[in-house]
Amino acid sequence: MGRLRQQIQRFGLAELPVVIFGESGTGKELVARALHEASGRTGELIAVNCGALPRELVESELFGHERGAFTGAQRRHLGCFGEADGGTLFLDEIGELPLELQPRLLRALENRAIRPVGAAREVPVDVRIIAATHRDLEHLVAEGRFRADLYYRLCALELAVPPLRERPEDIPLLVRHFLAELATARPGCRMADEELAQLSAYPWPGNVRQLRNAVLRAVHLAGPELRAQDLLGPLRLTSPQPAGAGGLGGRSFAEIERQVYLQALAQTGGNCRAAAELLKVPKSTLHDKLRRLGIRTERSAVCLPEGARR
Repeated sequence: MGRLRQQIQRFGLAELPVVIFGESGTGKELVARALHEASGRTGELIAVNCGALPRELVESELFGHERGAFTGAQRRHLGCFGEADGGTLFLDEIGELPLELQPRLLRALENRAIRPVGAAREVPVDVRIIAATHRDLEHLVAEGRFRADLYYRLCALELAVPPLRERPEDIPLLVRHFLAELATARPGCRMADEELAQLSAYPWPGNVRQLRNAVLRAVHLAGPELRAQDLLGPLRLTSPQPAGAGGLGGRSFAEIERQVYLQALAQTGGNCRAAAELLKVPKSTLHDKLRRLGIRTERSAVCLPEGARR
């Protein structure tokens, strides 16, 4: 994380595009905001989630439209590029951008100009692009789902945000930070060091977002003396075992991660949407993890280990 902070300061002043790689919930938008603050740009940071935009409105939302450009366009709309003029445009989940719109984004990057829907000519814009993704963009390029030329144009600078499981020493700091944030609404909540140590042994597949939600839930339902079980209890996870490296019972992280996802699917009857909500991760992240872990997701036949079936 110290190296990441140094990179943010060094990359902030550059005008080159940046792609932030990291799992969902690691804080990629916070990194983007830190880059914008370090840039000295006078305009705003405008954030847009490419995976959350309705497919038929992506072009208008990004590049804007003129009045009367299509049915329902009753007024001129600047779009994200126009709103970010003089500042930074943060394109979250860039891997979800429809393939047919990727040439438009590439042209905007190359020409520093956009053509709103229904406009007769291009409009110059001064926008610094920061993108983020939890996907492997090189893999998407190989599959033909992401343009290689756009990939090379975006990845002028790269930042990687490590998952929470790779920095367990940050967990006590984060928990104390979240408790301080909530002190006004729920004063007096605290957690002993030995309880915090138990939290550090859990892999937190949903990363910082999952940890913050767990703290928020525990503060409102328990306390003021919080226990690790107050945060981990709703996850239906077994407590870390004392034997083995790191107190994980000799199991590798991949084995523990697989168990977490299998248990979530078992509790939700194989419903991926419900399992994603239980784990506090996006559905796309869940599908990626299940594929990598070799877990079938048919609702009627979740691939459970023998012990779980019994």
